[in-house]
Amino acid sequence: MSQSKSIFNCPSTLDLRKRLINPTVALLPWLTHTELLTKKLFDKSGDTSLKILREHNVKASWWERYVLKLDSDMVFHREILTYAYDQPCWYARSILPHVTLQKHNELFVRLKRETLGDLIFGNNGIVRKNMSFYHISHENLEFHWLNRNLYLDTKVLWVRLSEFEIDSNGTFFLVEILLPGIEKYLLGVPL
Repeated sequence: MSQSKSIFNCPSTLDLRKRLINPTVALLPWLTHTELLTKKLFDKSGDTSLKILREHNVKASWWERYVLKLDSDMVFHREILTYAYDQPCWYARSILPHVTLQKHNELFVRLKRETLGDLIFGNNGIVRKNMSFYHISHENLEFHWLNRNLYLDTKVLWVRLSEFEIDSNGTFFLVEILLPGIEKYLLGVPL
């Protein structure tokens, strides 16, 4: 059975916090926003769309085992890009341990017709246990999840990392990497 330990007290996360540089005043509300980020983007831009890049089962990676403290052999990834007017604003990777997927399959089948945000915020049984943010650069694995044309010459990107719990008997994670396309919605302040 897969259990996750709190990622917000593990040594790897504390190491991330030591390297933390402060986000801009305009970016901070995006990183700490606890409601649906897509709605915030729509309210600022007047347009949003979502593109599913991949949905697949994979062997749990070093990052998932070390950073998220997962002990599951297999995980399900769902990777998406969220756009405003055809400009990518963030990349998101949902990470579901197989035990969570099996226990709550009927819920996650809905991803074929609904967004993860709709599932999370439309279900009282799902609660966000933890949320953190940090910056990444070429030195971090998360940076290399992205296609290079999404960040071009950007040296630092910001990540929101959330841990969710379903009905007190399953967890999953959401990693959101804010892309340069979101800059125009940050009151003109660059990332």
